[in-house]
Amino acid sequence: MAPRSVLAKKKKKLSRAEKAELTYQRLMESAAAVVGEVGYANATIAKIADGAGIAHGTFYNYFYDRQALFDALLPHVGVQMVDAIVKDTVGQGADREVARFHAFCDYLRRNPGFYRILFEAEVFAPKA
Repeated sequence: MAPRSVLAKKKKKLSRAEKAELTYQRLMESAAAVVGEVGYANATIAKIADGAGIAHGTFYNYFYDRQALFDALLPHVGVQMVDAIVKDTVGQGADREVARFHAFCDYLRRNPGFYRILFEAEVFAPKA
């Protein structure tokens, strides 16, 4: 039997639900990157699955089709943006609105594909 210190260093095995959540998050991150770079029209399931590091067929465990992913993408990146702004502006007091505007600009700098996702969604993901 291995010493206790060796066993303590082993990583906790993820549950099925935790693995599924990680895969979903990787899919959404990949979709944001792909759509941000090439647009909705040129974003294929293959490119998105490859970017997420999953088999193409695994995509269908999470989304019925490409359109279902597109419909989920804009709300997902919108929540990410709001979360980033709130995190970056905690404790700003009276200067909160200025700080939030700067945090918004910083978010856009870190996520250059956001506007493409936002503006093309009107055509390609109107439900979003």
